[in-house]
Order: sequence, then structure tokens, then C-alpha cells
Amino acid sequence: MPARLAILAVYLFVAGCAAPPTIDQPASVPEIPDKFPVSVYQAANVRGEWVYSIDATTSLIRVFAYRAGSMSRMGHDHVIASRAIRGFALNTPIPDKQGAVVQADLYMPLFSMTVDEESLRAEAGFKTDVSERARSGTRSNMLASLDAAAYPHVIVHIEGTLDKQTLVATEVPLRVTVTLHGVTSTIEVLALVSVDADDLQAEGRFSLQQSDFGIKPHSALGGALAVRDELDIAFQIGATREPVW
Repeated sequence: MPARLAILAVYLFVAGCAAPPTIDQPASVPEIPDKFPVSVYQAANVRGEWVYSIDATTSLIRVFAYRAGSMSRMGHDHVIASRAIRGFALNTPIPDKQGAVVQADLYMPLFSMTVDEESLRAEAGFKTDVSERARSGTRSNMLASLDAAAYPHVIVHIEGTLDKQTLVATEVPLRVTVTLHGVTSTIEVLALVSVDADDLQAEGRFSLQQSDFGIKPHSALGGALAVRDELDIAFQIGATREPVW
């Protein structure tokens, strides 16, 4: 590539993260993913079990995407976030034991996700400034890589066992099953969990590879500027016993 073209390509990538046209949410995207197990929680509620609705005001998913490639210094690390987390959780006591089985089913609309909110970048320790144009470009690239029009939701199923009713945050091993881009993968996660008759809280962090879900990380200039395959995910989930059907 001639030097001038290379310089121009770098400038366009850095200035706008190689921004394609803005991707709008299709009108046909369903509000709730197909086969989402609402009926499981409705039935548990009828039985009088502790069923919780996810509280979007106390729940946050953050995805940390890191730059890669020989020219990575020209790019940015990114924080992608969702506060539009919906779904349910269930706390089922184990008969004749002090413990309980905890499970949750969540979903997040991809088109609700934000990119590089200033406060979240500051919390993450990302010091570079990101322009509004770059945010918009990164968001469009992300939605394109995820094929969000065809796969508009991230769907998560969580399972774990408590040794006892946990009124203060206790570290609990969880099996987290993520469906993204039409591919499902299960990850073992340690999370801090607290639960009582009114509220359930969980928080933790894990990593996943985009390629495990058939996603090709965004790149330019033959990979000299790229997004690292591995993503870090931090989650804070709050839920209250106010089921909304």
C-alpha cells in the first residue's frame, strides 16, 4: 500500500474506527427472544417459590474490548455496556438441606448497548479520549460483527447451588451459558451472590473468545489495527421479588 494511502487509512480508522453507515434496529426484532423460558418462572411463582424479576436500575453488563495488532497504539480500548437487562431469577430450597439452587435466565437487546460512556471508561482506567464519531463507528462495527439484525439478543442462563441462604455476599461457583451470534457456550464463573426473600444480587467477571461464537473480530490494514479476540465481561445483576409477566 502506498505510504499516503496507508496514512489515510490509519487516520480514518482512528478518527472513526473505520465507521460504516449507522446500523438501525430492524422493525421485526421481537421484544423477547424466541423460546425464552418465561413459563418456567410463572409456574414457580404459582408454586410459591422465590421468583425475582431483574431490576434494570441495579443491573449492568460491561464488555471490555481491547486493541490488538502491530499498530494497536493508534487505536482505542473500548467499554461496551448494557443496562437493558431483562429476565428472571429463581431461588429453590433443597429439601432437607440448608442450601438452595439458584438459577436465572436473562437477555439483552444488542441494539440497546452503548459504547465508551465517559464514566465507564474512567472506571476502567482507559485514558484515551474517544470522539462521538469514533463511538458511533465502533458501535456500528460491533453490530455488524455480531450480525445483530439476525441475532438481536444475547441470552444468558445461570445455575448455581448455595450451601445455605446467603444474606451477605458469598463466593459461589456458577455455570453461565451464553448464546450469542446463534452459538451457545458454557463458562464456569465465580461470583459474589447474596439472596433473601426480597432481593437477589450477583456480581462477577469472566472472559470469552469471540471466535468461539463464530465472530470474526473487527480489523483493518491486514490486521495491523484490530480488536483482540478475547473479551472481558463484568456483570452486576440485581433482582427483586416483583415478577412482571
